[in-house]
Amino acid sequence: MLDWGLGHVSRSIPIIEYFQQQQWHIVIACDSNQYKLLVSQFPNAEFQTLPGYQISFGKTRVKTLLKIIRQSIKILTKIKFENKWITLFLAERKAQLIVSDNRYGFYHPSVPSVFITHQLKIKSSLGALVDRFLAFLNKKHLQHFDQIWVPDLEDQRLSLGGTLSQTSKSHSLPVHYIGPISRLIPENNLEKKRKYLAILSGPEPQRSILEQSLTNGFKKNKQALTIVCGTVTNPQSSQDDCIERIGYADANQLNKLIASSEYIISRSGYSSLMDYALLGCKAILIPTPGQAEQEYLAKRFADKGWAACLNQGEASFESIEQLVQSTVFQPFHSSQQFNKEQLHQQIKSNLMCLMKVEADAVN
Repeated sequence: MLDWGLGHVSRSIPIIEYFQQQQWHIVIACDSNQYKLLVSQFPNAEFQTLPGYQISFGKTRVKTLLKIIRQSIKILTKIKFENKWITLFLAERKAQLIVSDNRYGFYHPSVPSVFITHQLKIKSSLGALVDRFLAFLNKKHLQHFDQIWVPDLEDQRLSLGGTLSQTSKSHSLPVHYIGPISRLIPENNLEKKRKYLAILSGPEPQRSILEQSLTNGFKKNKQALTIVCGTVTNPQSSQDDCIERIGYADANQLNKLIASSEYIISRSGYSSLMDYALLGCKAILIPTPGQAEQEYLAKRFADKGWAACLNQGEASFESIEQLVQSTVFQPFHSSQQFNKEQLHQQIKSNLMCLMKVEADAVN
């Protein structure tokens, strides 16, 4: 799974749980930080070390865009490396299925391979020409996979990802919409103990920049703020005046923190948005500067009334308070429920279809 923030880990958990319930032997290839999160959840799984992409961002929007461009060669190199990794692994071991969360090289022609993504279209902030080129590359890589599982709704009116997760009329990709995924469970009866909870994640230094900005703003106004820092390597908690820091929160702790908070301040990463849609959170979204996907998603959620959004440079305590007072939050509604049983049924259906295709190909 991709190491671009913790969202890829959290959204993979309900999918891994399906295979665990079916008593499959599960091999999880991940980096050391992902291992720390997953080993307690799946103690009987086999873990293999697979280095992450280790992408870093700049301190400003322009510097982040330049860094992403410079690191594009690194990403392509990593894709080749992970394909070589799975090839060597399968030379010694047998596998019935490969499931890849946004790792483009994690496929093999002899094993049914599934790719999980919410981005069938990629936004770059560099113009339509670049976006078309990225769409071409994305489709080229996706064609290596037998199925593409999109954690979203196919109906574009209710789609969380909007145009990111929608296919074009001329597409030829084997896309299956499995519905939004979340490991969290709504708890509507908890008392609201705090007004603001900030949940941080994503590559450095932008994660730390937002943490420091929120800390300074709330301290200056002597207002309480609880921050889930999302730092797996430093999970300790601390209290500094009116700022409470929690290094890392597991699913149960995060569930209770969100349910007992009036407003959530967060990046607009897709996995986080799936959680907030399920839980009906009143979220203030601050997209990572230069990450076009997050900027698009924050605007989409704000336009739909599902959340409010601010640019990072405007994210002072005063502007957050003003935004909260002026926003009429509209809970996300869909006839398709968010529940694990429905997800698992969809996975089962997809796998039956996939295995039938494989069997027909052999015959």
